[in-house]
Amino acid sequence: MTPEADQPQSGSLRDLVRQASEHLRSGDIEAARALARRALGTPAEAEPDPLLHEVLGAIAIQDGDWEEAYQRLEKVSASATSLWNVANLAECAWRTGRLDRALDCYRFWSASDPSDANAFLGLAWTLHGLQRFDEARSALEAAERLDPQNARVHARRGCIHASLSEFDAAEREFSKAAALDASLALCRVVSFNRDLFAALERLPDVPEPPVIADRESSANFHAVALTSCDGLYFEKYGATFLASFAQHSPAGALLHLHLYDPDTALPDHVDRQFARCGVKQYVLSASRTRVTSGVVSGHDYTQGVLYSCGRFLFLPAWIAKYRRPIVALDIDAVLQGGLDRFVNFAAGRDVGLVRREPADAPWLDIIAYLTVANPTPRGLEYFRLVRNYIWHFLRAGHAYWHLDQIALYCCLHMMQRYASPPGVAWFTRGFLEPGVWHLGHTYEYKLADDRIARYRIVDDVERVRGGKRSGAFLRGIWRRLLG
Repeated sequence: MTPEADQPQSGSLRDLVRQASEHLRSGDIEAARALARRALGTPAEAEPDPLLHEVLGAIAIQDGDWEEAYQRLEKVSASATSLWNVANLAECAWRTGRLDRALDCYRFWSASDPSDANAFLGLAWTLHGLQRFDEARSALEAAERLDPQNARVHARRGCIHASLSEFDAAEREFSKAAALDASLALCRVVSFNRDLFAALERLPDVPEPPVIADRESSANFHAVALTSCDGLYFEKYGATFLASFAQHSPAGALLHLHLYDPDTALPDHVDRQFARCGVKQYVLSASRTRVTSGVVSGHDYTQGVLYSCGRFLFLPAWIAKYRRPIVALDIDAVLQGGLDRFVNFAAGRDVGLVRREPADAPWLDIIAYLTVANPTPRGLEYFRLVRNYIWHFLRAGHAYWHLDQIALYCCLHMMQRYASPPGVAWFTRGFLEPGVWHLGHTYEYKLADDRIARYRIVDDVERVRGGKRSGAFLRGIWRRLLG
């Protein structure tokens, strides 16, 4: 909280809301949050001030709680028609899948301020999601006339080309976007061309990392659950993941946990957590990270990016080793059911992938938190290409967030263009929800959800607070990319 927020404030509801709004607009989110909480506790004779809902909605946006933000902003949309509120409501509607409502908001914004290129970018973003591609292109033309040097125009145009399988044109637009704006540098690693495909095919295999603990992996098992993390993320999410796996997965499922850069104490600590959670059949492996730095806007995200992509670097070796279906999950996922739900759905196909709904961009359209790798020749070939794609760009110093999802997307389309593609079982949101719940580490508010709390058994949560890695920078990048 800022010193200003610590000073005595007027206690009336209207004064508190006004002060919270001023702090919010100046960028002091915590001061705004504190004042908004005080306002919520102030008795009111009538319905709360609409501005309070606007403030609480904007704070929820900063927290990544898009549903809460949408509900707050929609509640006062009829009376709070400032373009600031309309723009926030439009984004919330889009991110919660209410594309028709988002379209209404962006149309209102662009009609109210036809000089604002951002309104037309949002309009194009929404029309793209609705697959109204010609209208989306017209909106981009309007944005480009207003702001000819806006890199996001080229990025969105590239996304539309990719959705239409116009991959060469998409790549040209992504190159223009990256050249105009350093914050869009990840567009440089979106590639579908034959030369890259040939270069990736020539890269050598990555060997399996060392196993540091093996508990009954020689026993009979029919599927493998694979996850990976560093020590910080294991402390934050590991016990919850392990407990959910132990409760829902039947006998015959092996759990493989891969650790990045563990200190000397971590393996024993992890071993104890396996025992506490009741997981008896597991393998623990580890690796050290050594890769050229990738700097974006002054920040080095190499370590975090490598940790997010790392399991794909070793996945082909594990496919060959286990010769069983592998369900690869983020450590911040919580199982609501057994692995068989995903294994059975992907049976008869080479891979199982999560499709984003609605389609958006090559770095978002295949969501990497859950994949199924079946031990088939085409499945193995696909994940080898994904591994090589990631490794190719990491070695070149291009450690950009979403590199794993870009690899899954681009490699699938390169194989469709130049080789025999894998058969894909596409997981939809409706299918996934009963079986797994994904936090996503930019969404700290979800940690209090009962779907997490019911599995939490860790006693020493305090020592992982204030860790160096955070999801805050991801929200900033995402909003820059999407407009």
